[in-house]
Amino acid sequence: MYSLPSLKRLNMSENEITELSSAMEQWQKLETLNLSHNKLTSLPASLCKISTLRRLYVNDNRLDFEGIPSGIGKLGSLENFSAANNQLEMIPEGLCRCGSLKKLNLSSNRLITLPDTIHLINDLVAVDLRNNPDLIMPPKPAEMTRGAGLEFYNIDFSLQNQLRLAGANVPVPTPAQNPSKDPIARKMRLRRGRRDHEEADQDQAKILKGMKDIAKEKNLSMQADDPKAESLKPKRWDETLEKPPLDYSEFFEDDAGQVPGLTIWEIENFLPNRIDEVAYGKFYEGDCYIVLKTTQEENELLNWEIYFWIGEKAPLDKRACSAIHAVNLRNYLGAQCRTIREEQGDESEEFLNLFDTQITYIEGGRTCSGFFTVEDNIFETRFYRSHAAGPSIHLEPVAVCVESLDPRFVFILDTGMKIFIWNGKKAKNTLKSKSRLLCEKINKNERKNKAELITESMGNETREFWVALGEPEGAPPEEPLQEHVDSDFVPVPPRLYQIQLGMGYLELPQVEVPHGKLVNKLLNSKNVYILDCYLDVFVWIGKKSTRLVNAAAVKLCEELFNMIDRPDYAVVTRVREGTEPQGRSTMDSVYILDHLTRNELRKKGGRIMCALFVDFRAAFDKVDRVKMFECMRERERGISEWLVRKIEEIYARTRNKVKVGEKEGEWYYIFKCKFIGWDEVIAVDFTRTAESVQKTGADLTKWARQQETKHDLTALFTPRQPPMPLTEAQQLMEEWNEDLEVMEALVLEGKKFVRLPEEELGHFYSMDCYVFLCRYWMPIDDESDGVEQASDADDFHCVVYFWQGREASNMGWLTFTNKKT
Repeated sequence: MYSLPSLKRLNMSENEITELSSAMEQWQKLETLNLSHNKLTSLPASLCKISTLRRLYVNDNRLDFEGIPSGIGKLGSLENFSAANNQLEMIPEGLCRCGSLKKLNLSSNRLITLPDTIHLINDLVAVDLRNNPDLIMPPKPAEMTRGAGLEFYNIDFSLQNQLRLAGANVPVPTPAQNPSKDPIARKMRLRRGRRDHEEADQDQAKILKGMKDIAKEKNLSMQADDPKAESLKPKRWDETLEKPPLDYSEFFEDDAGQVPGLTIWEIENFLPNRIDEVAYGKFYEGDCYIVLKTTQEENELLNWEIYFWIGEKAPLDKRACSAIHAVNLRNYLGAQCRTIREEQGDESEEFLNLFDTQITYIEGGRTCSGFFTVEDNIFETRFYRSHAAGPSIHLEPVAVCVESLDPRFVFILDTGMKIFIWNGKKAKNTLKSKSRLLCEKINKNERKNKAELITESMGNETREFWVALGEPEGAPPEEPLQEHVDSDFVPVPPRLYQIQLGMGYLELPQVEVPHGKLVNKLLNSKNVYILDCYLDVFVWIGKKSTRLVNAAAVKLCEELFNMIDRPDYAVVTRVREGTEPQGRSTMDSVYILDHLTRNELRKKGGRIMCALFVDFRAAFDKVDRVKMFECMRERERGISEWLVRKIEEIYARTRNKVKVGEKEGEWYYIFKCKFIGWDEVIAVDFTRTAESVQKTGADLTKWARQQETKHDLTALFTPRQPPMPLTEAQQLMEEWNEDLEVMEALVLEGKKFVRLPEEELGHFYSMDCYVFLCRYWMPIDDESDGVEQASDADDFHCVVYFWQGREASNMGWLTFTNKKT
């Protein structure tokens, strides 16, 4: 690893590293070094020779004051230094001489104080000193002290120190002696002094030469920093471009492109979003993707290939963002390659060879567009028979035909923007009212009050009703309607399944419904459920569920749907929590304009053209589209017939699957009706029937008084009771455990439950799992002759308790359930 001179980012966190080699000075291009969560006690001094280092993370180690090299101030490019959760009492003063330091994190240490020069770091933006209880901040230096110049930093200007810095020999100072009057000694002293002067002159020449070299370098750097005089000659367009100051880490992960293999991002709301490996090679026609191929050469250098794939029906924002973020990814990695554009149906062989299997196209789009889209849903015709079910009603799907009608019931024919309510002659008035209220709720919550509710009475049906029911001529049937529904009809009880991830496989356990009543509290936002009602199968996807489970939910639902024979009118519906299911709609005006422009450019050989298209349907919801096209065909409008026909063709043929808004979907209310107490048709049912009178009584006033809740708030203001004495607590425990004969405690170690030592009984650890086998004595009285004749086996009752710590893994519960007998 030390033989990689071009290494820029290195992440060695979450390891057991205790020391580093001094050979790390060979990383002369390293910018980011992450050594967090290790066992380092010191950093090598060679770290200070990496002048390009900008970010250094040493969190969660064992560093103290001596563990940080004193020459850390030589890191002039250091911007972020993080050493949280260590054992630092002080920090070296050299750290405060890093002129580019912006972020300093020293939280959770043993700091006593900081160097005074901490106040002189001008570019410092954020300092984190939390969890240092003994820290005393140094006083801020006065302006005169701060302005004392280089003396504040204790810089030595003596001749010996300058000679030592220049690399010259420093003469050893001789102790002062009394001058001798001996002439020979005087001559020797003069000769030695002349020789010393010559050596001093040579040393001074070296010092002057070094000072001149330093001055030259300083002048050159100042000339490079000074802005050059602007030339009067105009610059080319490519010379005026500047690299934007973007932080690419906000778009891509730190490990992006650092491991050989394939990485794919999808564009969602203008930003790249990394997808799971199971979805590689499956592209939606309405989405765009960024594909990164990372390879490693023999010299351990990384090479990158960047592609951005554009779906055929992708909107304009996803197309543009995929190209932009592909360039951002290249800048983030510092790659020299170019970004390659790939379009659906016209992929290159290099791109296809990236995947092990053949790529597949999926109709529609999975991610949200950044633009607002306007859609017209195409609804599937459904036919329901209403049955009374408490304050609500039960909708039983039936075949869309005349033979499904029964004079004793109310039927609802949903065609989308028109909802027919057919009332049989023998149907109860309460059932008619509830069915009408249900249709009004569907119209208000799902159709935005744009649907038309039409009430049809038996014998007085309109022609439109019979046409919607499958009669092409719109005539009523010649034969009278028969009462074919069984009077004792009971709906098929729904079954609720939860999709779970097992040990390498998918599980579909059935959810236990308490008392056989389906309530919406059984649905958890983190899970995915399948509700099987025989004629209706719903896939309910929670907001916080994982993508892998979401992808497997539809496949499992189809297999469950095909396991048993179902009628042709049985359907599978996907319902997202709080969102609208995917429907088919016309594309937004951006895609229509793009579609027209591409056709025209293809015909005219790529010549430049200008196009303008206004989507009247999106601008004015109340405009009649037929009249709109008639107005466009008028001569004074100046619109050619060809353009009008093109617009009609786009509106008639262009379809796409989209997801819109945060509102409940087309079949979401039908799904709610399967649950008791979830948005009932009538919140309080005042219908008086024989069953309700028997349950509540004839006097409603008396029944209402019994339902009143009495609140006693005295307990909130009473003083807290004193703690129970130890002797009383032990006595109470003995009374409670009087029937307990034997208790055996086990603890999970590895993959087996072993016996818990007696000295640890009563101590629970949050990362462990325990099993308690308790045997209670249960006396059984025999009423015959007052004699107890129960067998020994009947006198004892065994109970197994499983205790799981909050931080323990689920393997304990799986081991317990698999091994229990």
